[in-house]
Amino acid sequence: MIQPIAQYLRKKLSKNFVRWTDEALEDYVMFHVEHEQLLAVESNDGIQAVIIGWPTEERQVEKFCWQEPTKHGRFWYWDQVCAETPEAFMVGMSQVFLRRPESVQLPSFGVRHGKIRDFKPAILIYKKGNEIYGH
Repeated sequence: MIQPIAQYLRKKLSKNFVRWTDEALEDYVMFHVEHEQLLAVESNDGIQAVIIGWPTEERQVEKFCWQEPTKHGRFWYWDQVCAETPEAFMVGMSQVFLRRPESVQLPSFGVRHGKIRDFKPAILIYKKGNEIYGH
């Protein structure tokens, strides 16, 4: 499962992993799986969405540093989010919300187009996902 997720991330978010070797990207995926920070949506056609996020104490983006994440943060950071369809995005986000309820409760942010962006409450995330991934 690790290798297909890494390949999907490389395909969908290639700009984010330009200087990463395949082995390093697989280690990155494994790290997030082990820390319950990664959710992948699968179908018979393969990976349909990958969502990576975690709690953090500060509303700032730092270079990923392979350290144990904080268990209880004041913010939720969405590191990587990609999907094939609005449905895959919504399934993935709903699974994250169920598995990590703090992802809904905490103020959340991520980086989009090189800038830190605050994200709206959960229901509006679905709406934005449909705008981004909808046809």
